[in-house]
Amino acid sequence: MLTPCRATAQRQAHRLRLGVGSQEFGVRYISSSSSKSPHAFLPRKFGFRIPLVFGRGITIPVVVILYFLRVPIADMFNAQGVARDLIFLFCGPLSLAWIFNGVIFVGNAAYNNLGHPFYSTWVNWGRNTLGIIPFVYLGSHYWGASGVLIGQMVGGVFVAIASFILAERLMKKAGRDQIDATLEPEFAEHQRSFKMLHHRR
Repeated sequence: MLTPCRATAQRQAHRLRLGVGSQEFGVRYISSSSSKSPHAFLPRKFGFRIPLVFGRGITIPVVVILYFLRVPIADMFNAQGVARDLIFLFCGPLSLAWIFNGVIFVGNAAYNNLGHPFYSTWVNWGRNTLGIIPFVYLGSHYWGASGVLIGQMVGGVFVAIASFILAERLMKKAGRDQIDATLEPEFAEHQRSFKMLHHRR
């Protein structure tokens, strides 16, 4: 006859074996599916790409509306001369560049969720320094006030491209780490917490 303590210990050991077995099965399944299909990590990429598509779907109609309302907007402020030109410039195709700011925002979310929040800090810092100052300086030098708007948008395009490439590399690395990870029974339960606390750099 089992004592209550022994029975509890056996039940816990049984649950532990079941849990470890299911986790190992999951790793084997991911490994086998990733070798057979390029879409093994489709959910992660899907979650990254959908906000980008959503951002384009929102930005493009708003830019079209601004384009057709640029004259009433300028008249509302009684804008003349350079001020009117700037409103027309902003309410035109130049505003499509806001799509790239959306790429930066989605990239920041990806860095935070993949355990690298400092990447968001550096990308935002780069966007507001290296991605603005030299481009605005050159734009203002060649095109005056209009060049300030153009330079700001162009700088954001380059930073967004870099942010997108970095996010893609992090997702691929996370996928490889998931395949190659060896789940030790003692640490499998706390693996996510360990990564969140010690890999945030």
